[in-house]
Amino acid sequence: MLANTKQLIWKSDVLTVKGLDLQLGGKKLFEEAAFDLHRGSRVCLLGRNGAGKSTLFNWLSEEAKNPAHPWSVYLVEQELPPTDFSAVQTVLAADLERGALWQRRAELEVKQEADELTDAEFQEYQEVCEELQARRSEADEPEVQKILKGLGFSPQQASRPLRELSGGWRARVAIARGLFMKPQLLLLDEPTNHIDLAAAVWLAEFCESWPNTLAVITHNAHFAHTVCNHVWQLNQRTIRSYKCTYNMYVKQRDQDYKKQVEDWKQIEKQVQAIKAKGTPDTQQKVMAFIQQKQAEGVRPPERRYAPRFVLYGDDHQSSAKTSLIDVTEASVGYSPDTPPILTDLTFAIYPQTITALVGPNGAGKTTFLRLLTDELAQTTGAVNRKPGLRTCFFHQHFYHDLPQDSTPLQYIQSVAAASLQGKPDEIRRLLGMTGMDGPTQALEIKHLSGGQKARVYFAAIAAQQPDILILDEPSNHLDMETSDALLIALKEFQGAVVIVSHDLAFLEELDPDVWEITQGRLKRLGHGCTALAKYINSSLKEPEPKVKESPVERDPTKCIPMKDLTPEQRRARQAAIKSFFDKGMRAKRERQRLRLEAEAKLTQ
Repeated sequence: MLANTKQLIWKSDVLTVKGLDLQLGGKKLFEEAAFDLHRGSRVCLLGRNGAGKSTLFNWLSEEAKNPAHPWSVYLVEQELPPTDFSAVQTVLAADLERGALWQRRAELEVKQEADELTDAEFQEYQEVCEELQARRSEADEPEVQKILKGLGFSPQQASRPLRELSGGWRARVAIARGLFMKPQLLLLDEPTNHIDLAAAVWLAEFCESWPNTLAVITHNAHFAHTVCNHVWQLNQRTIRSYKCTYNMYVKQRDQDYKKQVEDWKQIEKQVQAIKAKGTPDTQQKVMAFIQQKQAEGVRPPERRYAPRFVLYGDDHQSSAKTSLIDVTEASVGYSPDTPPILTDLTFAIYPQTITALVGPNGAGKTTFLRLLTDELAQTTGAVNRKPGLRTCFFHQHFYHDLPQDSTPLQYIQSVAAASLQGKPDEIRRLLGMTGMDGPTQALEIKHLSGGQKARVYFAAIAAQQPDILILDEPSNHLDMETSDALLIALKEFQGAVVIVSHDLAFLEELDPDVWEITQGRLKRLGHGCTALAKYINSSLKEPEPKVKESPVERDPTKCIPMKDLTPEQRRARQAAIKSFFDKGMRAKRERQRLRLEAEAKLTQ
């Protein structure tokens, strides 16, 4: 990464950058870019894949390492390495000095167990333990536990060493570290990629009240709108700032573009009027007029970045009234020697329907999707599929399915439906609509970015003309514009869709039927926004604390001997005792009266 700036000023209340030139791998990403980052702002960075968003974050993080700068900056890593420290300890160790103390204590304890500790090391061990105690790390643990719980950790998971956690869960620990540290500038790069829907909503609410400065790269529209009060649009190697929420930015962007088009049309009319006069110096006048307008800030409208997806379906299947897949009382797991992960599954997929699966990570959503795609067979029950059914599955590790040495065009030709075989121009058009230009289409897939590989995969899905789309976090590798294009395509798709997504706004726009997977079972929650809100509220609701009720209001001084009470406390104690016995005597007399009345009736 090569960077140069004309001005870089870190003040206590604002970071000012002017004349930023930044390039990576020979590609120039920013040229004469400028921005002001004010203390307390929450900024969302937008731009197509490859515009330089992550590179800008890396540059800021490197610049902040200069001890002369007054801001503490923390860039959340995508995934932490596996270690023997628990999730709680790893978050607490974000305090680097405390982390070093823990590391040293662990090293000394290994020596102690091997009986190799010298007297000097034993003294050091005592000092390290005393220093950790003085830092009162236990006082911070409730806050850490709260953050980890919001991100989906159970108490047992939070206590497990990182080496026993998957990459996705270690990515959550990385987020928790940043939230716990509360740096003056927190940089979050796609923080919702590895978390479920409920955790994404919790994280958005947490960041909405972030006390310091926050900058985030995200494709999640709900997260962007909830959290951010500024938007930076990265386009044509510059940064344009909007002081508004994401939703307001979308409206403002469209209005600006419309005005830009109208202004340029007026200039073109004036140019035509100058040309119509046909004077010898017409060309010079036209050039002078255009240069004058450009000096005034009027530019020809930029070519809008507007990727598209077209998802073909089978008209015969989409018009059918019968179900495409029927699941009846099925169980599914990964080994016959272990209990099934999901049991008693009953579910059906019909044409022209959209179904959203919700539930915490690890509940079995991906397992159920693999059952639908026939990658896993049921252990009990039945799964019936309509003959000739074409099902396409977009999963989170889709890139493993791509032939790395082939070009996008070669790959799609190999999987395309019969109606597209021998039509390379149609396949090029499919790729072009997703935002991949001709040179990119000719590259081998191994040279493409994650977002570009996702576009290739979606183009391949379109070329297969599926009847059912099974989608597991489809927007993870897409920029905001491409994610919007996918949303439009799914709404227009004539086949059936089953989707898992952590983007609440994305799901709300799809207006799906909502099914929840929890405790190994599948149940329907309802339809659309109402069902999604029901799930979110139940997931984020804090359990009511159990309070053991006492039938008798106890005297707070009851454990103090009578002789040690003050006169006032003694009188209060005696009055309480008298009241207690009076109530008991009245109850005893009432029971005696009722017994005597009952005996009298029996003798009559």
